[in-house]
Amino acid sequence: MIAWDTETAAKKADQAYRYVSRTLAPGADYSALDGHTEAAYEAERRGDMPAYLDALRELMRTARREAERWGHTADEMDRIGDTLEDGAA
Repeated sequence: MIAWDTETAAKKADQAYRYVSRTLAPGADYSALDGHTEAAYEAERRGDMPAYLDALRELMRTARREAERWGHTADEMDRIGDTLEDGAA
């Protein structure tokens, strides 16, 4: 198991939520993201970094699917990959 690192966790959350804000249109319904936000929070409470990163990845994937579903895509969306790989800052 990867040890919990508060600084890394904060950076990864920042990356994920920046991606969400660039991907979904202002005023979009963010409720599809609630389960992933909750999963990330619960993983943080447990100190489970792999589960935390997985939840953030799923948050980003869900944001992308929602944006595509509603036709709201950002210019960068296609070139942004999975930015939460271990070691990526």
